[in-house]
Amino acid sequence: MGLLLTVALPAPAAAADAPYGAASTRCEIADPRLPELSGLATAGDTMLAMNDGGDRAEVYVLDGSCRVVDVRSVPVDPYDPEDLSMAADGTLWLADTGDNVGTRDTVALIGLRPDGSSMLTRLT
Repeated sequence: MGLLLTVALPAPAAAADAPYGAASTRCEIADPRLPELSGLATAGDTMLAMNDGGDRAEVYVLDGSCRVVDVRSVPVDPYDPEDLSMAADGTLWLADTGDNVGTRDTVALIGLRPDGSSMLTRLT
């Protein structure tokens, strides 16, 4: 005998009621260097993207049509990066916080500064 579960959800808000406007597709990211896109952020007219995993901390800079125009990287081997953000000073922060099996003692923030230098901050 199967189980039937019914969930009542509120009706979706009209696009005019959405706090950030209606959703739209800007472009499609199809670059083969981004097979497992995990983090995505905007920086003016460009976007910043990163993969989940890899053996280097890399951020791909995309133009308005989602074409990769630059790659910023540092020789840091991340464990399981999940997201990124840009600080007001232009530093890109990668959150190396993934832990699929729940065994990590620490997580890390990897900072890529605009001058090309980097920093690694471990958190427990």
